[in-house]
Amino acid sequence: MSITRYEEVDSQRMNARWSAIGTGCGPYVGIAELRERGWSRAMITELLGPPDETECNPGGRNAPRVKLFDWIRVVGTEGTDLFHQRLAQAEVRRAAQLRSPGRELPR
Repeated sequence: MSITRYEEVDSQRMNARWSAIGTGCGPYVGIAELRERGWSRAMITELLGPPDETECNPGGRNAPRVKLFDWIRVVGTEGTDLFHQRLAQAEVRRAAQLRSPGRELPR
């Protein structure tokens, strides 16, 4: 199956958009990057609430839209006492799961 010119241009646009998102230097941050920074899914829901933007998922049309959060809002939230308290609690739980035999960390 050959790629039409439109699909090629659209692919280039999406690749440029995703490279900006992935570095954290762009205006938005995805859930995957938040998870790498220590956020849990519960922390994202509780502290950030609904996403600021959604984008088409590069995984395909039927894949769920990618949730994006404003970088400035994320950094501001990471500076709060509540975030540091939740992060410390999450680290304690992760450490306990690592010590527990036969259990894997949730993704």
